[in-house]
Amino acid sequence: MPTNQSAQITSLIDELDEQLQGLSSTEDLQELRTLVQRPGWTTLAEQTFVINQLTALIDQLQAAEKLREALLAGSKQVGGRREPVSPHAGGAPKVPTQS
Repeated sequence: MPTNQSAQITSLIDELDEQLQGLSSTEDLQELRTLVQRPGWTTLAEQTFVINQLTALIDQLQAAEKLREALLAGSKQVGGRREPVSPHAGGAPKVPTQS
């Protein structure tokens, strides 16, 4: 792999690592638990809003975990290659022509 691509991948891995470490803090969730228990914070609209947002965040985190697992599994499979693979192996794709 060319050095600049290797450096870019390493940089992106470092950035992902930092982002994931930031997600490990749950102090804001402790505050949210307190906020939703306050008197007057119980309308159906507020409950629906928060339930939908929490559900969406959980879904996104589960999807991110699956992507992370797939990235690692795929990287392990291609790690033994010595020759770069052309995106057009076997020649350029044929584009139909209109007559």
